Amino acid sequence: MGFDWGYGRYKVSESLSLKAGRMKYTGNLVSEYVDVGYAYPWVRPPEAIYSEDASLSFESFNGTAIVFSGGDDIEYSAETYIGAEIEDTESHKKMGGITLRALNDYGEVKLAYNRSTVLNPGDITDGKNKTYLTLGLKANWNQWLLITEYVDSEYSDVPANDTYGAFATVGYKIGQTTPHITYQKYDRKTGQNQDSWTLGVRHYLGSAMALKLEVQDIKPEAGGLFVSQPAENNVNIISAAINLIF
Repeated sequence: MGFDWGYGRYKVSESLSLKAGRMKYTGNLVSEYVDVGYAYPWVRPPEAIYSEDASLSFESFNGTAIVFSGGDDIEYSAETYIGAEIEDTESHKKMGGITLRALNDYGEVKLAYNRSTVLNPGDITDGKNKTYLTLGLKANWNQWLLITEYVDSEYSDVPANDTYGAFATVGYKIGQTTPHITYQKYDRKTGQNQDSWTLGVRHYLGSAMALKLEVQDIKPEAGGLFVSQPAENNVNIISAAINLIF
């Protein structure tokens, strides 16, 4: 048995609190609720950032954090943390970073920085420092929806493994239905790159259920985010999902 998160929080004042335990990573736009499909428009979060092979996001980590928050019409927060994360492939120790966030009724802006030492026995990245720089934006204006994010990662002394991932989603709400289009780009200096376009639609089936349909066209190079290079230069994926919360 395992658990994804579980931590204690002590509120020092109205604007300052302390956290310790296993916490969700706050550096990406949807990393805190990446497993809750109902909370975002896609069938799967954009793989250029959120897939395990992209290695541009964390789901959770063990550590401590200090959170400062405030604001009224515009809410803002700054969270700084230290910790470590053990994963099946690339693990991280001596992790530290900061996440800055501002949000109101119209959207959210997030800027984050993370630095850690990589544990990857047998690989040239083992023992190297790795940094992440993230910039994300979510915006709602009338019926329009915009979600975009960019993540850049760099290894010390191993520039060939430097990577960036980015995506942009534009949607338009028509009653209970939101058609949307997403462009993604994943680029690794080793040549494992890919870009894709996704056409999708999300339809609310109720206060706790949504139906999603997507068609995605992917162009990988040197395998991209696949295990190996597909036989065809273009890969088409059709996805359908029903998400619910209870």
